Amino acid sequence: MLDFRETHNPKKFVKKQDYAPENSAMGRTARAFTLFEMLIVVGVIITLAMMIVPLFSKLTLSAKNTKSISNLRQIGIAFNGLIAEKGNNEFPLATGMSWSPPYWMDHLETWLPDSQPGPGPYGDPGKPRLNEAFYSPTEINSAGMGDYGINSFLMPPGLSSSQKVTLIRRPARTVMVCDARSLFLGKIVGAWYFDAAQWVNNPVESTVPYPAARYKNQVNALFCDGHIEALELEQLKADKALREELFLND
Repeated sequence: MLDFRETHNPKKFVKKQDYAPENSAMGRTARAFTLFEMLIVVGVIITLAMMIVPLFSKLTLSAKNTKSISNLRQIGIAFNGLIAEKGNNEFPLATGMSWSPPYWMDHLETWLPDSQPGPGPYGDPGKPRLNEAFYSPTEINSAGMGDYGINSFLMPPGLSSSQKVTLIRRPARTVMVCDARSLFLGKIVGAWYFDAAQWVNNPVESTVPYPAARYKNQVNALFCDGHIEALELEQLKADKALREELFLND
């Protein structure tokens, strides 16, 4: 007789583990960095920083120089507007008699964007600072009267007259305004004019304002025809004939 009773063969149920096998990648126990590995990471970070910081500094200085060139361009446009308005074909006066105000910067204020002229010339109460276009972002010791110097040959300070624009034989080769500095109380600061005759004869840093290089040993210069050019300072110092041509209309 056949036995139809169910033959029960119970299966063993194994409970799933809540973790991966010990020899699997997921099961490996996390370990701390060794001192050697940490030193390698720190070294990589320092190396990257040494590469990035100089590059960032160069980009920042380049951006400041671009802004400085833009300032000179605005000053050139203001000169053109002022000369056209006066109608006498003369450069504006550098100063009043005996070096008193108003200064050439005061004459240009209304021709520059974002100007907020005070009740009088620079230095009067209510006007402690000029338009930002007169200050170079590449100048470390910016001066109160600005960092771009007019050519004293064209606009001599302290006199009652300036050069006639029509007397400039080569406007494209005559500097009207450029980066300028002077020694003041033992510190080099920006200057609002430069003594063209003295610098042509003796191109050195002195208490008498002079053309200066602020970016890559170059002097940013605005010429009488309105164009801007970067002049190599060392080349200027070595070539007196070139200095006479560019600064004395010779």
